[in-house]
Amino acid sequence: MITMNTNLASLIAQKSLKNSTSSLNQAIERMTTGYKINHAKDNAANYSISNNMTTKIGSYQVAGENTAMGMDMVTTACDTISLMQDKAERLHSLAIQARNGTYGATSLAAINQEVSAILSEIDRIYGTAEYNGVSLFSGEKTDAVANASATPEVATFALTRGATPEGSFIADPITYTDEQLETMLANGELVVLDSDTATLSADVDYLIMDKAGLQQLANLVNNNIDTSGITFILGADIDLSGENWTPIGNCSANPNYQFKGVFDGNGHVVKNLNIESEADSQGLFGSAANGSEIKNVGLVGGSVKGKNFVGNLVGNADNSTISNSYATGTATGTGDNVGNLVGFTSSSTISNSYATGTVSGCSSVGGLLGKGHNSSINNSYSTGNVTGTSGNVGGLVGMAYVSSSISNSYATGTVSGSSGVGGLVGVGDSSISNSYSTGNVTGTGDSVGGLTGDAGGSISNSYATGTATGTANLVGGLIGAGSGTITNCASVQSDSYATQMTEEEILSASNLESMGFTEAEGWTIVNGMPTIATPYATNSKPESDTLADGAGVLLQIGINADSSCQIGFDTRFTYDLSAVGADIRSNEALTAITNFVNLLSEKQTELGAVQNRLESALESIEVNINNLTSSRSTLRDADIAEVSSTYIQQQILQQAAATLLATANQTPSIALGLI
Repeated sequence: MITMNTNLASLIAQKSLKNSTSSLNQAIERMTTGYKINHAKDNAANYSISNNMTTKIGSYQVAGENTAMGMDMVTTACDTISLMQDKAERLHSLAIQARNGTYGATSLAAINQEVSAILSEIDRIYGTAEYNGVSLFSGEKTDAVANASATPEVATFALTRGATPEGSFIADPITYTDEQLETMLANGELVVLDSDTATLSADVDYLIMDKAGLQQLANLVNNNIDTSGITFILGADIDLSGENWTPIGNCSANPNYQFKGVFDGNGHVVKNLNIESEADSQGLFGSAANGSEIKNVGLVGGSVKGKNFVGNLVGNADNSTISNSYATGTATGTGDNVGNLVGFTSSSTISNSYATGTVSGCSSVGGLLGKGHNSSINNSYSTGNVTGTSGNVGGLVGMAYVSSSISNSYATGTVSGSSGVGGLVGVGDSSISNSYSTGNVTGTGDSVGGLTGDAGGSISNSYATGTATGTANLVGGLIGAGSGTITNCASVQSDSYATQMTEEEILSASNLESMGFTEAEGWTIVNGMPTIATPYATNSKPESDTLADGAGVLLQIGINADSSCQIGFDTRFTYDLSAVGADIRSNEALTAITNFVNLLSEKQTELGAVQNRLESALESIEVNINNLTSSRSTLRDADIAEVSSTYIQQQILQQAAATLLATANQTPSIALGLI
């Protein structure tokens, strides 16, 4: 049909021209941008996915830069340590040379002059080493340390503050600053305890600067010298490597040998405590009694082995106070009352303390304390695995009885034993409040519980998320057996004494609050997990402040917030070369230099391992970037060969549509020929 008003052929040609022009424009856009997805309308799902990939690629690139900067920092530290090693090697050679009896006073003076210059240069390198404003080695360094080697005639010791991760406690462990200790020494209020100290006076405090001083304290106590009312302060970290330590208060030799004074670690650590013994009451302190107080000290590494009453810090504590202290080594007993920190307590308290090493023994074995009699534990925890061959085995305390109490504490290690086995407490005639356990518990006898095996006291506001497994009777998610009162408690395993919930349900904020885990009671919720409000497991400073003053480095090498995306390392170390300034020919000087050489080698090894980790992390980041880039290309990049073909096709169709549209527009004029 031929009409004048409606030109159907023109409409068809117009539509085709519009479609081909639109497709042609799209092909031009894809060829000019290189992307087949330029707008969400092109492919909504792939547009979103590719944008997420772009975000991840950018984040990984920043993480790679972070890792590279970390490698530069470690390399700077290693190169600087190499400079110190060169000086240390020369110092060692001079010490060997000076000990030869062929040199007169003039020659020795020349040697000492070079020694003094080397010591000053070592201190200068140590104190000025930094990377991008971050102090690499010292953390903090007093003028007294910097000037110690320059004035050897007065440098009886070097007061160095051990700014190490092990030196961080629940509360501030530093009772006295280095300057305060030096003032006390100058005023006669403080006396250095050394091998020449034969008697003790209650009118002064005693400063322990080295292994010899700590050994002398043990000698005095084990010679029945009374330490009542006397304070002993650590002025430096002490390494007991190579020693089979005889405890301070070796009561296995004589029951009267007991430490009765105050031992203040002052934020320092005792490293590599090793004891191999078949006797009772083994630890840094064998026996502490009569109002003694042990605080602010950490025990790093080492292994303590004995029979009964075995603990890294104290074997047997009677009427004593232990606070702000920790142990990371292992504790092993062939008998009873074995704990990683303390073996046995009577009428004593443990607060703000923790233990992380493994523990094994026969009966009354605990991750922190073996057995507590009329004692209390507060704001403390243990993370090591605990094994007992008999009964009364607990993740925190093996046995707590006779009016003992446990509050604001927890245990996370696995626990195994015979009967009376619990994730927190093995057997407890005691009160437990605001506490929890997360480790799995296994027993071969009766009374096995996720929190406590046999509860004779009260339990409130507590829970267990580990599973309890026993081959006999009386097995429960919270307790295996008990005759006390239980309120506001939960467990993930069926238990007639507690509400059964999933771990997620227990850790929800509403349920924790209903069980009493509130910040007002000393807890805060972190990632769904109740944590004692005051940080104590690592550094007491916020991580944002940690980088600012060189107190350790935490690198963000991934794009997420979990620990697998971070690598932490510590470039810091402390040293003491004061004995070198006193007399280069002495045994102490040669020992100090040798220890310094070994320390630098150990630090180089440690940082070398960090470099390897960072290189591996950088390779992993590059792999992720390459894979994501390839995947994004598959989703978003245009296939130019395909698009160019489409371009030509649509160009032809556009030309055809334009030609036919012109023809179609002539159709109405045909109608005029019919009139």
